Amino acid sequence: MKFECKICNSIFYSKKGFTSHITKIHNITCKRYYDCFIKTENEDKCPVCLNTLRFISIYKGYIKYCAGCILKTGIPQKKLRGSKKSEKHKKNLSESIKRVWRDNKSVYHTKKYKRKHAIITKCRWNDKNSIYNTKEYRNKLSESVTGNKNGMFNKKHNQKTKILMSDKHRPDLNQYIEKYPTFCKIEAPIKNLNENEYIKIQVKCKFCKQYFTPSRSQLQSRIYAVEKLNGNDGLYLYCSKECKTFCPLYKVNPNHEINKNNIKEPYYTREEYYIFREYVLQRDNHLCQYCNELAEHVHHERPQKLEPFFALDPDLAWSVCKKCHYEKGHTDECSSVNLANKICKKELGRI
Repeated sequence: MKFECKICNSIFYSKKGFTSHITKIHNITCKRYYDCFIKTENEDKCPVCLNTLRFISIYKGYIKYCAGCILKTGIPQKKLRGSKKSEKHKKNLSESIKRVWRDNKSVYHTKKYKRKHAIITKCRWNDKNSIYNTKEYRNKLSESVTGNKNGMFNKKHNQKTKILMSDKHRPDLNQYIEKYPTFCKIEAPIKNLNENEYIKIQVKCKFCKQYFTPSRSQLQSRIYAVEKLNGNDGLYLYCSKECKTFCPLYKVNPNHEINKNNIKEPYYTREEYYIFREYVLQRDNHLCQYCNELAEHVHHERPQKLEPFFALDPDLAWSVCKKCHYEKGHTDECSSVNLANKICKKELGRI
């Protein structure tokens, strides 16, 4: 290919040499050279809306249509920019990305990359103004995984996954007691006799008080709420949806707020506390647990000032009359959480 300069009539056999000659020797841009010597009439204007078009290079000139008029004309955008090259380029990229993710020695499998990626995703999901918190985006995600679109649709687990799901990798009741002591004190789990099930623990339902085997998500959410003291947030364990709907304490839990001193305190309405109070009194038949008289108050095993996260947990409360609540309730002697728990349990005879 020969390229002839129309200013000095010099000949070039490469594109780079021709463009460098125009810019360095003649001090002219490629666009100005094209407008002066090569451009035709109204080539830099869109034939539909007559707006100025974008310049590509000396050899290609201007774009034929602007971005807004491509949909009106019905011409696809790929044909204007060379669809064959773009499709091949996309295929090569997808294949190269798959190779990198499959390699265990690549950068994407390191701990540093995973930590950075986790921080970025948390920032995106926590932003209220982002697209990720909209209902439309979440509905698209749910639709993209259902039915035939799911990768594990009508498929079975490999032999590797079956080995991971064996009895060796499933935790026993003793392991739960060692790792999660507060969870075991509150829920009081029992060993599961059904060996075919994945989880080896059974827990009481909050409404019907019957033992059942919970799912993984139920255990993880409840353990996270109890161990890290982030509040219950409706994460009580229920055996079925019916118990969840009929239970008056479902989603009646404190929403935590932070004060100026960076101290978390619960904030709950009077209606929520009234529902909690009636539930405890009806459970105990409106009788005091100390003297068997009419009860009007509810006593907390863990005081609200020291442990506010369990303020609306009915398993840690019982009905009390006025005298017993004033005499045997929490006083100034409860300087720490451990003392408060010991005093209440000894008086009631639970130990």
